[in-house]
Amino acid sequence: MLDIELVPCANVERATEIFLRGGFVAVEGVLAPEQLVYAQEGARRVVEEQTSATSFDKANRGYARYSFGQQVHHPEWAMLVDLPTILPIIGSIWDNDDFTATGAGGDYSLPGADVQHLHSDMRDPFNDPLQQVNIFDMPTPFIVVNYLMTEFAEVNGAIRFVPGTQRTRLRPPALEDEPEHWKRSIACAPAGTAIVRDVRCWHGGTPNRSDAARIMTSAGCCVGGSSIGRARSTSMRDPVDVFFYLRRLIGRLREMLAVSDSRLLLRQLLAALLMGNTAFWGGTWFIGSLMALLAILALGLVVGVRAVDYGGRVAWLSIFSILGGMIGALLGYLEGAFYALIWGILGLVANAGLGAII
Repeated sequence: MLDIELVPCANVERATEIFLRGGFVAVEGVLAPEQLVYAQEGARRVVEEQTSATSFDKANRGYARYSFGQQVHHPEWAMLVDLPTILPIIGSIWDNDDFTATGAGGDYSLPGADVQHLHSDMRDPFNDPLQQVNIFDMPTPFIVVNYLMTEFAEVNGAIRFVPGTQRTRLRPPALEDEPEHWKRSIACAPAGTAIVRDVRCWHGGTPNRSDAARIMTSAGCCVGGSSIGRARSTSMRDPVDVFFYLRRLIGRLREMLAVSDSRLLLRQLLAALLMGNTAFWGGTWFIGSLMALLAILALGLVVGVRAVDYGGRVAWLSIFSILGGMIGALLGYLEGAFYALIWGILGLVANAGLGAII
């Protein structure tokens, strides 16, 4: 078992030091008790859904070992993307506050899962023809924060690490060639701990010999808005991506319709439309901006119709245009300054043009 130090989340300097040396750091105090319970409930719900649909022998990471896949559309995962207790540590590691969320997921193993081979979560994207530089020569471009939803112990399949391997050009050996002590280099920690890791650092799962699931969720980010290591699901580059997000949007709407509490449903809708919540709509500027434009047109139409009643075409044009520009800028704001400008202008032009026609 690894002798790991649990660093308080407020001790940013110490967390940064350990991360840069070993490739990962365990941080405590990141989640408030109620946040942990909320995240655990969401994780257990999705585990139940996925295991009901996919049997142990067909699990996507080996027998009884599953990857959550992209789950940022669930509020229990969206909450993990920008926790104020963890962002200062990531900013300190990069000495830069310019980083971009790439999504949220995680994995879990169930009783009967066997040891998982060591691996790195990143391949070299450069393919330098001179073979002088590769991704392992550089500071980390991609960080994942794993949140332990259960206590991690030797008996239940806790994650294992080989510290310091984040900068090596060597590739992990096959399972049968691993030294025995690497198979026992287990990171044990209580539920609620956050493991901030360089995705290049070698790691793997261990056997789950308990009678319960070992679950960890995650959120990832890359430095400077770079696409290096970014999850494919954050792009809209081809029809497959568009289909993927439209399908997710439909699924999210179906979840909304199943909400029995009308006040909760209303709050979710208002948050999605008025706050530009891209995680709600699918995690991309495309979907968020599409919803923004629809909201602009709908609200502008309502106010515009009333304006005709009270002041004729001039009032129609002025109120329609101002409202469209304001709502466009507001909803675009959380998509970034560029999209705030684009959708603000589009909102103004679209509403003014429609008002002039009508």
